[in-house]
Amino acid sequence: MSRNTPAATDAAPQRINPRSIEPDATLRASPDTVLWGYIAANLPPALTIQPGQIVEIEALSHQGLTTDKDPEKFFAGYGVPAQEVLPDAKAVFAEVRRPKGASVHILTGPIYIEGAEPGDTVEIRVLGIQFRVPYGVNNTGPGKGVLPQLLKEPVAKLIRLDLERRVALFSESIEIPLNPFMGIGGVAAHEFGHGIVNAAGPLGRQYRFEIHRRRLVAFSAGLQQRRAVLHRRRPRCPGRWRSGRRGD
Repeated sequence: MSRNTPAATDAAPQRINPRSIEPDATLRASPDTVLWGYIAANLPPALTIQPGQIVEIEALSHQGLTTDKDPEKFFAGYGVPAQEVLPDAKAVFAEVRRPKGASVHILTGPIYIEGAEPGDTVEIRVLGIQFRVPYGVNNTGPGKGVLPQLLKEPVAKLIRLDLERRVALFSESIEIPLNPFMGIGGVAAHEFGHGIVNAAGPLGRQYRFEIHRRRLVAFSAGLQQRRAVLHRRRPRCPGRWRSGRRGD
């Protein structure tokens, strides 16, 4: 075996070109279709689909939206030109407010699957992921990120992406192969209180499913009520992903 040949146990999954997939519906990210930091029980669906349909979902990162600076000024500090800042990111920053106690995560949805009932299992298959911008942001610091014990203060790093070669340009001498995957999704919470649950909090774990696994392309969750499935991006940069759903 040559040194350039990966072991069978570490072989990368077959990659699907998202551009070759024709979606049945598209859900754009906008102030009307995103939830900032919570899973809701009291919102009407942003999109209704049939079981088995393919949906293209735009996703946003919260990076650049949680400071006092507008996204253009925030990213300009890292050398990102204004035309590379997503219009929907600027619109969400200007128009959407996080409820008290919500997390920073931005979710797109909710999506209602026609005929889904409480107690059903919803299966979601991620068919492909596309980057919407050629950069991402990584945050780490005391108690969080990849170096929680080594850093004394929070550090944010903008990382440029070479989308043609599919590598992250971490530095002049370090390139990291890209293998994007989603972070979390979730089903709508029970009707209670004000109808919202912190997406990152302990109660939110009852309604979300973690998918921080680069080889995981299908996952499922049990429905709590006749509502919807929520989705969000996690690869630290805005993306567009296509998925097929089936209610059992």
